[in-house]
Amino acid sequence: MVQPTSEPASMDSSPPLHNPIVESEAKRPARPSPARRLALGAFSVLNRIIPKVGKKVLVHSIPDLEDGVLSVLHEVIERGLRPVLLIGDPDTPYRFTELFGETSALFVRKESRRALVHFMTVKYIFVTHGLFGDPKPPSSQCIVNLWHGEPPTKVIGRYESQRGRQATVVPVLSKLGQAYRCTEFGLHPSQVPVLGAPRNDRLLRASRESVRKLIMGYGANRPAFLWMPTFRATVPSRHQRTDVARRFPGVPFGTEDIMRIDDWLDRNRALIIVKAHPLDADRLPSGLKAIRALSQADLERHGLTVYTMLAGFDGLITDVSSVWIDYLLLEKPIVFAFPDIEEYRASRGINLEPYENWVPGPLVRTADQLTDCLGALLEGRDAFVEIRKQALRRMHRFYDDKSTQRLVDHVFGVHRPRRTDVAVEEPRKG
Repeated sequence: MVQPTSEPASMDSSPPLHNPIVESEAKRPARPSPARRLALGAFSVLNRIIPKVGKKVLVHSIPDLEDGVLSVLHEVIERGLRPVLLIGDPDTPYRFTELFGETSALFVRKESRRALVHFMTVKYIFVTHGLFGDPKPPSSQCIVNLWHGEPPTKVIGRYESQRGRQATVVPVLSKLGQAYRCTEFGLHPSQVPVLGAPRNDRLLRASRESVRKLIMGYGANRPAFLWMPTFRATVPSRHQRTDVARRFPGVPFGTEDIMRIDDWLDRNRALIIVKAHPLDADRLPSGLKAIRALSQADLERHGLTVYTMLAGFDGLITDVSSVWIDYLLLEKPIVFAFPDIEEYRASRGINLEPYENWVPGPLVRTADQLTDCLGALLEGRDAFVEIRKQALRRMHRFYDDKSTQRLVDHVFGVHRPRRTDVAVEEPRKG
């Protein structure tokens, strides 16, 4: 079995920021057409001129009902507001009602003139990605970029010679995350407060037993691990990218290795559920007995989301996906299956280096190493308990389910509405 790595000597010093010497031209974003630049410029000017309505909140995520946005929606509705949710899927209102039983949100198609009007008249905007060209927010508007993962894993933004992000507030989990996000997005530290992530409120409130029954059915009593690899290549789209030339069938091992892992799981009466990245272009091979794919459609059918699903498993398998940082809150085992780590660090790059020393679990490169680690966990042997506790303290300031409340309190405090607009609670300490 792979042995735990020692504690990095400089853990309390400034993080070793990724600083590639040579940037690939393929990583540089294409300039928008002159017509698009003109349209975006006009939109930005109008957004600065048009008055904002203090009571209005607009929310948008990819996918439409991402966990962080769901937490924000629930919080602002609880405070008596009626948020505007920009959607791309016409079925989103039905799924929203199934999740919350609430209809006090206004659903507007993102690709519509109404969406542009709402954007230019709201005072508070919560997003997970840039919206409408990612314009710089005027002083009359507060744009909160929740993003969709903590920064100290794979490189993004200015580390890839791309532009930064325009936002008023970008919450993070820790001072370490703050340092990276400021640099990635090109923001001042005052814009990147350490408040926690709203998505993690849903993680911490989810019921393990309910999730297992919904996903695994008759196999709910068997040991089950969740495998969430990052993508190596994305499906064709306007933002298509390939981070590693070598392709894998759904998880970062060859088909023969996947079959061997599947046979081992079946012999040991254990399960692996694979939740692929939504942009991943590759899929698992057919004919597997103990390795099952879980799609976004499967989650929606069960009334689950990614972060409520996370609570239902006995451990996580991942690589450079930032989900492991959030998963630390559950205090469960994490295995890092990363056979192509050298290729990945040479192509896209990794923020925390040497990555092997930072991850709070065994980093395995072969199928045999992976089954050895899983076998030890099935036998109750977990060599990384203390290392995970250290990582939890390093990566998280807060361990509770109040991140959304802290964020909304902070936003209304930083960009304070009139007393007649919305009731604002005093920020909680700690």
